[in-house]
Formats: sequence, structure tokens, C-alpha cells
Amino acid sequence: MPQQLIELGALPGGIGGDTIRSANVKCNANFTELYRGQGALGTASLRNTGTSGAVVPLLNASNSFQGTQRFTVGATPTSLSWSAEFVMSSSIMNAGRVVFHQGATYGLCVSATSTGSTSGFFNFQVVDLASGALHRAPLTMNVDGTLIIGGHVNPIGDNTYNMGSASRRIKEVFAGSGIINTSDAREKTIVRPLSTQELAAARDLSKEIGAFKFLSALAEKGESARQHIGMTVQRAIEVMKSHNLDPFSYSFICYDAWEETTVTHPAEYAAIKIPAECDEAGNEIIPCSVENGELIKEACTEVLIRAGDRYAFRMDELLAFIAAGFEARLSALEAG
Repeated sequence: MPQQLIELGALPGGIGGDTIRSANVKCNANFTELYRGQGALGTASLRNTGTSGAVVPLLNASNSFQGTQRFTVGATPTSLSWSAEFVMSSSIMNAGRVVFHQGATYGLCVSATSTGSTSGFFNFQVVDLASGALHRAPLTMNVDGTLIIGGHVNPIGDNTYNMGSASRRIKEVFAGSGIINTSDAREKTIVRPLSTQELAAARDLSKEIGAFKFLSALAEKGESARQHIGMTVQRAIEVMKSHNLDPFSYSFICYDAWEETTVTHPAEYAAIKIPAECDEAGNEIIPCSVENGELIKEACTEVLIRAGDRYAFRMDELLAFIAAGFEARLSALEAG
């Protein structure tokens, strides 16, 4: 509702102005609008009222939003990257939650719980709409970025998606058993024996196995960095080429390159609220708006990932290749 102005009338006696009653009616209407903005939406007298034709339902234990609700602001907040937000807060543990659903059986419940001044977590759970019961352990996201999943993790497609990438590697994998790789004869060509050149390369690769430390671990831990066993891909490539073999035709040799990844941050300005303009009758002519004020922060480009490349092994296939070389040497000795 636009502000309702009291007509004062002509000087000196106010001829033509509002009566005492009509002036107080306008005062009440203006105060009602102010109290609506102060969070007085839960009173019956303000049920299903709003501005510019919007419908704002009564908000209490027995009512809910109906229809499409949109939350918008006039300009992007100076310290945030989004232009609108919906905030629900409560000092009671697990008291605030939002449920999304289509149909009348199950929905998605999103809740937040604080466990301290700088810690907390967010839960995503399936909720039974009839009983309100939460099903299964939740998908939990801690404020430190840890994601805890109370169930199986399956991709939407078979043999289609990766976990991590050459530039975004997973540091370590903790598992109760080994990785299961597809080795179904129905999905492979006939397994051919390795050639004399390949067996010779496998023999030479076994001689390259040694101990080393990662440079990043040395920088972090010094001499207490742990020893690792293996070889470098670059040396393996040299060995394969020395036997006239194309190293990149073998899947145990891996190489990936990536381009620089950046994100552009727009300039940030202080927000200046421009009040609505109304005619003499109090009808809104130009709605209120928000304009950019003083520049707070210049636009900038942030580099998320620098361009680079990396060599890697499929270690299980490399060891199988080397094992074939061992077998050939043992067979030759036994045939002696």
C-alpha cells in the first residue's frame, strides 16, 4: 500500500482538508502497513493481505504459504552474490525446517542445526507428509564442507561420470575392501598374449621400481614425510619408447592437461533506497527502488585453478604388465 498523506487544506484554517476522522483512518492504515513490515503477519486482521495484489497468508501453526511465493530485492546486496534470500531461524534445536514436496506422500525436509558458535550442519531428509516422520539417515553437510551420506551413492548413469579430475583430485580413499573393476569377457576383446617387445619393456620397468617422497609432503612434514614405492610416469614413457612401443596406447600411462578456471566478481556498491513517489491523493506513481551508490569493491577476476598438466598411472594395470614380464622370465629359467 502506498503511503496515505493527510490533506492539510488551505491556510490558515485548513479549509478543504481531511476531517479528524478521515485523517485518523489514514494514520491507522499507515501504522498497519508499518506493523506488517515489523513481522505482525500472524494476526487474523492481516490474514491474506499484502501490497500490489500479493497474497500473504496468516503465518502460524495451522497455516502455510499457498500458491507461488517469490522473494526478491531491488538490487544485489553489497556483500553477497545473490539477489534474494529466504531466512528461517530459531533458538530451539531442530525447530526451523523447510519441506519441499509435490504430491501428498513424501517430501524433502531441509533443516539446520548449530553445534556451537562456529560449527553446525545442514540435514536433507525424506519426510513422510502424513506422519511427519523422517526416513533414513540424512544427507548432512557440515559447515567445514564435510558431506556425510546416510545411504548408498549411485550415479544416475552407468559408467558415465567421474569422481574427481586431474586438477581436482581426491586426496585419499578409505575403504573396507578393494575396488571392483569390470573384467567381464563379454565386454572385452579376446585377451592376446604380450609380444616380445612388450615383455622386454615389462622386464625393464620392474627395474625402475624404487622408493621416493612426494615434494608436497617434504614441504609440509620435512624428513618425516613417508616413503612411497613406485616409479615416475616420465621414466616409464622412456622405457616404453626404448622398445619401440607407443606408451600412450597403453592405459596404464595417463596424461591430462587443463586450462585455467576463473570466476568474475562484479563490482560492489553501497545500496541507496529511493522512496516511492505518490500523487496528492496518496496513490503510488513510481514504486520505490534501489540504486547503486558509492563503489565499495572493484570488479575482479579470481583464478580458481591455474592451467597445468599432470602424469599418472593406472597402477593395477601397470603391475599386471610387469607381472607378465616376471612370468616370462620365470618360464624362460624353468625351460633353461
